[in-house]
Amino acid sequence: MCITVLSKNSANARPKSRIWQWLTRTPLRLLGSASVVFLLLAAGDYLLSETVSVWLRLNLLFGVAPLPFFGYLLQRYPEWLKRSPVPYVRYGALFFLFTAAQVAFHLSRQIGGEPGLFYLALLAVGWYLAITSLVGIYRFALDSHRISEGWINGLLYVGAAALLLSGLGLMLGELALSNAGFWLGLGGWLLPSLLLAAVRPLLRPGQALHIP
Repeated sequence: MCITVLSKNSANARPKSRIWQWLTRTPLRLLGSASVVFLLLAAGDYLLSETVSVWLRLNLLFGVAPLPFFGYLLQRYPEWLKRSPVPYVRYGALFFLFTAAQVAFHLSRQIGGEPGLFYLALLAVGWYLAITSLVGIYRFALDSHRISEGWINGLLYVGAAALLLSGLGLMLGELALSNAGFWLGLGGWLLPSLLLAAVRPLLRPGQALHIP
């Protein structure tokens, strides 16, 4: 009897295991899938709120939007710069950090509070891990033509500074400071970064844009 139960459990676990293996095969697949779930949660939060919270706005820009972008860069940087693929432990850690941040964010919203310092710390650590991973690939690149990646890295630092500025403004109750951080993140990091990542394959015709 025990053997039968174990075999059934094992059989039931196999599809879940296969799904997880499929998701974790590439950084873009894992982080992009997570961002879709987080975006749906944010949409539900927005629909249930009477006004757009400044915390919700910060979360969308710095907690949800970076995930598919980080996943794309972690997947493409090694190909562009002729380095080894990023190990799962790196982008898996990013997944769990940003997931923990989203859990903290939505739990605090459910109990009527503000996400606060713990949530911001999780985001900051996630951003730090993403930036150090990408800069590490860039620094030891075998490809000498890496100007566009250098610009993307520089914009990532702008995004991290914008996150800290916006978070500090919310913690201090300074809405103007938070707004400055938000617009810096949107106009100084996200939009130009997306543009650079989109035209990067056009600058290097031998490395076409391909998303598996």
